[in-house]
Amino acid sequence: MILSALWKKKKTERINSYKILSLLKKNTDYYFTITDIIHFTGISRYRTEHILSEFETMALVSKRVEHFGASCRYYYKGTLSEE
Repeated sequence: MILSALWKKKKTERINSYKILSLLKKNTDYYFTITDIIHFTGISRYRTEHILSEFETMALVSKRVEHFGASCRYYYKGTLSEE
């Protein structure tokens, strides 16, 4: 039972990762905010942020930061190469 739950969680995580990566890879000319990605994929903010941080580490996604006084906004874009 525990193994079944872990397998289901791992499968869901892979599907979520694929949704985000395919959105960013199909639209490499555009930068997306986290809100945009959540809207298009239906994935929670927490999971989206986690997946994007992993993609940054693997150089599959680039991040741009715009500062607005004390706050800032992050924009994400898929890179052209996929390994």
